[in-house]
Amino acid sequence: MTELLNNAELNQLEAISFTLQRQDDASKAIQKVVNSMIATKNEVVGIKNEMMDMKGEIKADIKELRDSIALNDEEIKDIQSAVGTVAWRLTKEYFGERNVSDDLFMAKLGHLRTGVYYHLKKTFETGRYTRLKRIDFKKVMNKLTSFGLSDLEDYQTRLTPRQKEIAALNDDDVIGLR
Repeated sequence: MTELLNNAELNQLEAISFTLQRQDDASKAIQKVVNSMIATKNEVVGIKNEMMDMKGEIKADIKELRDSIALNDEEIKDIQSAVGTVAWRLTKEYFGERNVSDDLFMAKLGHLRTGVYYHLKKTFETGRYTRLKRIDFKKVMNKLTSFGLSDLEDYQTRLTPRQKEIAALNDDDVIGLR
């Protein structure tokens, strides 16, 4: 009977050994899967970081592009119209209640229109008003809305020699005007 127990005990030990071996194999397989998952996660995090960097670069590129785009034709026409309106208002303000000839009025209108364009180019740092940046369009229009004679330089508001000549030819009342 001891021999049988020993065989039974031996079978149990072999079964335990076999089970432990299987558990060890399963543990190694699970460890490989976990390591693979960790590596995949690290790759995904790396890709995410690269994508975030690219997103920042793309946003910067888009901003740079948007900031450098010039006005379109419709916006140019809107500015031309607004400048014409402002020049007309400034000319009427300049002469006030004086009754001046159309020749003098139109000469001063052109002079003040040039002054308004000059002021826009100087304020927005461009050589031509048509090269104003699209991003500044609303600022330009707001500036024109509040534009007054005081925004112009003295030489832009005085009567030019040609305007004085026109006034003299038409007997315009320009006494007191600079």
